[in-house]
Amino acid sequence: MKSFRFRFIARQSGKLCGSSPIQPLIWGVSPPQLRFFSVTPHSFNDRSTILDSEVFGNVFNTSACSKIWSDRTRTSYYLEFEAALAKVQARLNIIPKNAAKEIVKACRWEEIDKEQLQKKTELIGYPVLPVVQQLVKKVNSVENRLGEWAHWGATTQDLTDTATVLQLRDTLELVDLKVSAIVSALKELCQKYKVTPMAARSNLQQAVPISFGFKMARLLATFERHQERLRELRPRLLVLQFSGAAGTLATISSASSYGPAPPPTSSSEDKPLGLRCQSMLADELGLSVPPIAWHTERDSVAELGNMFAILTATCAKFATDLKLMMQTEVDEAREPYVAHRGSSSTMPQKRNPIGCAYICSMASSVRAMAGGLLEAVVTDHERSTGPWEIEWVMLPQVCCLTHACLTHTANILDGLEVDEEGMKRNLELTKGNIVSEAVMMGLGKVLGRQHAHDLVYELCRRSILEAKPLVDLLLESKEVKGAGLGNEELRSLCEPANYLGLSAEMVDRVLKRNWKILDQRFIREKHVTSAPPKCPSSVNISLSHKAPKAPSVMEFDTKTHGKSYLLDSIVAPCSTADPNSFAHVSARDRWPTGAIDDVHKATYSAESKEAEEEGKQIVEGLAKLKYELQHDRQMTPLPEDGFEDIAGYNKELEQRGPPKWLDVSWLYSECYLYRRMSTLFKLSKHWKEYDVFSKQKMSTFKSSRPAVLELAARYKDLITQLNTKHEATESKSKEELETAERVLFTEMCEICLWGNATDLSLLTNLSYEDIQNLQGSKARKAQEANIVANDFPAAFEILRKAREQAGPDKERRVDIVLDNAGFELFVDLILAGYLLSANLATCVILHPKSIPWFVSDVLPKDFSDLLNAMADPKAFYETPSEDEKHKEVTPQPLSDKESEEIEFLFKHWSELHADGKLVIRPNRFWTQAGSYWRMPKTAPALFEDLKESELVIHKGDLNYRKLTGDAMWDPTTPFTEAIGPFGPKSGVRTLALRTCKADVVVGLPKGEDERLKDTEGGGGDSGARKWAWSGKWAVVQLCDGKA
Repeated sequence: MKSFRFRFIARQSGKLCGSSPIQPLIWGVSPPQLRFFSVTPHSFNDRSTILDSEVFGNVFNTSACSKIWSDRTRTSYYLEFEAALAKVQARLNIIPKNAAKEIVKACRWEEIDKEQLQKKTELIGYPVLPVVQQLVKKVNSVENRLGEWAHWGATTQDLTDTATVLQLRDTLELVDLKVSAIVSALKELCQKYKVTPMAARSNLQQAVPISFGFKMARLLATFERHQERLRELRPRLLVLQFSGAAGTLATISSASSYGPAPPPTSSSEDKPLGLRCQSMLADELGLSVPPIAWHTERDSVAELGNMFAILTATCAKFATDLKLMMQTEVDEAREPYVAHRGSSSTMPQKRNPIGCAYICSMASSVRAMAGGLLEAVVTDHERSTGPWEIEWVMLPQVCCLTHACLTHTANILDGLEVDEEGMKRNLELTKGNIVSEAVMMGLGKVLGRQHAHDLVYELCRRSILEAKPLVDLLLESKEVKGAGLGNEELRSLCEPANYLGLSAEMVDRVLKRNWKILDQRFIREKHVTSAPPKCPSSVNISLSHKAPKAPSVMEFDTKTHGKSYLLDSIVAPCSTADPNSFAHVSARDRWPTGAIDDVHKATYSAESKEAEEEGKQIVEGLAKLKYELQHDRQMTPLPEDGFEDIAGYNKELEQRGPPKWLDVSWLYSECYLYRRMSTLFKLSKHWKEYDVFSKQKMSTFKSSRPAVLELAARYKDLITQLNTKHEATESKSKEELETAERVLFTEMCEICLWGNATDLSLLTNLSYEDIQNLQGSKARKAQEANIVANDFPAAFEILRKAREQAGPDKERRVDIVLDNAGFELFVDLILAGYLLSANLATCVILHPKSIPWFVSDVLPKDFSDLLNAMADPKAFYETPSEDEKHKEVTPQPLSDKESEEIEFLFKHWSELHADGKLVIRPNRFWTQAGSYWRMPKTAPALFEDLKESELVIHKGDLNYRKLTGDAMWDPTTPFTEAIGPFGPKSGVRTLALRTCKADVVVGLPKGEDERLKDTEGGGGDSGARKWAWSGKWAVVQLCDGKA
């Protein structure tokens, strides 16, 4: 049987946002490629400190952390604060909405005059006012005095402290990654050297044998405690500063507002206007709300500095041990070998512990500067005169040195050279004296402990003086012989490997403790009965597509790690608490059916008893999740499953309350639901890659047999005719051919649009000659009336013009962000094959999900499943399903013609894939919790890559919701506005193909929403937009972000 397997092509964008001018000196291990920004290199003479030195900069600093603490990042966070403040205040009618809109537009680093910023900062003493002055001037140029609304009610320290907190958040994400890398490396060392004996040292003297794994396990336990400390620190540190001149928010009141504030939508919002503004601003920036101003209460910043001091001191403790172990006379372990690293200019044999030296010097510097941060705690009154500026000097250095110190430590541990023979050699140096305690305890059972101690002490002295092995002296001693210990027992007591105590057991306990910490935390979180203190729920606003922010995610991959949050839209999201919304109905009634039954059945055919038990645990987890959802319980943090997007989910959950199922953003709750289901499988041993929805997908595809056969026949005819169309078009004018091609394009796109309905009335006659004669079917025309916004003609023009203007070797790419598997994937491939055969594209990139998602979303495996089914269609369609077997139904056999037509599709699509024209490119971004408004910051490489496409087609309802932030937009809002960073000038051409199955819809003509509500089942005067729930209506909307 023919089998098909997709090759995964995950092309790197190749467009770094600004890498360091010189390569890192940390032995070939590049720093994480986060969101770096171009930095104009200074000349060598301009560098004054070791942190920004061209020579030493990547030794005592890292490019990632340096960018976080750059002028550009700090200033951009000032602008992010100003934009977020304007948006929030516009919603509350504190400032005019048109002022907020222009302020947000102007809040871009590219708009700042850097030379003026430098000059004014030197004059004024602070950089905030010069930034605000430029912002006001820019907005005033649009409309006189409009910019005066910027910075309303804020003070210099509000911006400065909040920007610092955002920089610290980004720094913590880098630190978390490095500590995780250290922990991972230590675990491997613990396991590998669990019973490798070596000498323990006490007061720099050999003590008793231990295992090297035991030594590493002590270090591992320490770093695990640091991980706990870092987690506990975040809620105290990541807090907004916005409270005005003396911290009282006196400037924000109803009396100072532009208009009346909107009424609170919940009891949590029923508070004074200033506190509402503060809370909403915290939401926008992804920070917690301060209980009170902290302008001169600097304890949290000092806590971070001293936490970093403890953290780097632990690195230095390891480095100190390793330095001693690298001594020529000891030679038990060494830093990873890199040619010429640690070399001497005069002694060629030297291999100095240079990394350890760096670690110790950086750790010492951090400890010294942490004391400076304690000095900054001693402030005067409500706004200080001097101590605050200590943080400006110390904090960037503390953070950069800490990250560099951790980077060196992680790299050393990752490539540590362990010399087991050297350890054995050193154990023999004392000729057995290292096990004198073992001998003493063995003799003490007979002679008494103190008497045995004195006896062995004398024998050890003789061993040293006479240079004789202790075991020989023991065998010669009459007193020892009188104790009744035999020769073999004495030799066993003198073997160091036999006196490791409980080293191995303690190593195992530490390794298991790591898992228990996670398990216990998960259990506590699952059974939490009272909500923790209320934290803000939303995310940081997106100011521009190039806003400088060190991301939490590196593409793909995930080391996708604690997320930085961005605003999903400027309009409130659809909420499960709204009784008139489909969100409420969906959250209450639509549990993914079949999941529990599927796993339950699969456990009976599990490969082992262990797999069966795991399957039962997964069923219990799914049942518990279902119960929590249906009984509106509080949503609990996701357990760690090895993918770093978990941190982003949990951080956002914490900021949202955590909420209950029926009072939360619908988009977040649904993404959380499927991500939590995924953890149940990822945390198992035997079920990691199991797709609980796979059988449903293929069953649905199989049930679409009539539509598949119809389309397969027409597709074969169409592709054949397209490949030979010159014979049929010789007598046609250019205009006639273009019109025919436009109609054909529309036909193919409509089939793709309505594909999930599997409606055979859509399968019109696709004969090329018929299309030329403009003989569209009545069924297609009838369906066209249900497309309430239709940009197919404009999309065709984009692809046609691109073809005309392209050179022979220019790639013309179309991307399809996929929706459902099964029949919808089938019609997506039909559209892709058509675009390539019609030369409207030279390459089609398909974007699937990475984990089982929203029941039927496409995974990479779904491609191979579909293609393998089509490779042998008779076997697929004629083999009875379980349901058919139960009902004793025999499937109707395929005719040879039907089988041949399906195999034609398999062959055609396989060839396109083999030629590199049909490419599959998964990315973990598609299964993150937020909307696509976040992409420019959380997945910048993906966003840049999509700019290379002529057209990015977003299929289905979920993609539409994510494009628009799943927000309650006015339905007349232009599509180009509702998609935020994908809008005009974004560089991305976006085409949404969506049958409506949710509340959000935009781009409608005025009055159209009301007309559709008046149709049967449309919602009427109920307040619900029910016409948009059924899938009967569709929108096709385009935004040319390259225009």
